[in-house]
Amino acid sequence: MKFILDENFPQPALALLARYGHVGQSILDFSRKGTDDLEIFEVAQRAKAVFLTTDKDFFHTVPLLVKDHAGVVVIALAQPNRQKLLDRLQWVLRWMQQGDISGRALLVTDHHHLISR
Repeated sequence: MKFILDENFPQPALALLARYGHVGQSILDFSRKGTDDLEIFEVAQRAKAVFLTTDKDFFHTVPLLVKDHAGVVVIALAQPNRQKLLDRLQWVLRWMQQGDISGRALLVTDHHHLISR
C-alpha cells in the first residue's frame, strides 16, 4: 500500500511503513510547506495513496467532501511526540492487515479509534 505523510508527521514513519511492506513519501516531495489541506489531499489521491496526518480536520471533512478516496489515517494524541505517534502508527498498520481502508477515514487517539465511511 502507498502512503503520503502530511508535513507534520515524523519522517521516521517512512522506515516503519517500509518494515510493514508499504511505500511512504512525504507530502513535501509533492508540494511546499503550508499548502492548503484540500490541495494536499488531492495530491495524495492522485498518487492513489492513503493520507497520514495528525490534523483532525481531515477526519471530519474528507468523508463529507470526497466519496471515493484511497483512505485517511489521522493520529491525534493529547500530548504527541515522535515515539507516541510511531507507536500508534504501528497499531494502525497491524489493524490495517485485517482489511482495506479505501473510502474510509480512521481517527486514532490515545485510547480509542473511530472509522467513518
